[in-house]
Amino acid sequence: MFSLPNTRRSHGSRWLPLLILAAGLVVTCASAYLAHRATRKMEDTGFQRRVERVANTLAARIEGAGQAVHSAQAMLLAHGQIDRREWSVFCAAMEPYFQPGVVGLGFVERVLREQIPTLEQRIRAEGVSNFSAGRDGTEPDAFIVTLIEPLERNASVLGLDLGAGQTRWAPGAWCSVIASK
Repeated sequence: MFSLPNTRRSHGSRWLPLLILAAGLVVTCASAYLAHRATRKMEDTGFQRRVERVANTLAARIEGAGQAVHSAQAMLLAHGQIDRREWSVFCAAMEPYFQPGVVGLGFVERVLREQIPTLEQRIRAEGVSNFSAGRDGTEPDAFIVTLIEPLERNASVLGLDLGAGQTRWAPGAWCSVIASK
């Protein structure tokens, strides 16, 4: 007679596939975690490199404007007063050192608000017949742009009271104000 072999498994052999599955899941999860961590570290490193590159680019772009601030301050200290011709010559000499984005150089004078009419008379007498200073601020001092170069591109800035909180956000309408008296 023919007999069937005993197909009964022992307890150890029943759990072996589950143990192999569990071990495989643990290895898979650990590998996924380590791969994610390595990827994240590479992304963070790449991001930090890009941040440094952008910061260095920005620093290089404003370096020329910063040097112009110190130069204008030295010119003001040496002369005590800067006239339109001197400002125009100074700005023309500094222009080659600026990176793209700087569209003008302005000079700001600090005056008491009650002295604005006197300031307007002086600037008009210097040849800017339509000069009008901003009067929107509420502080006792006004910070009026009295010189700007190139004037053709930045005429709307002339007379602006920077202390009044007005800004120029229109595209291509930003200027660097580099000195104040």
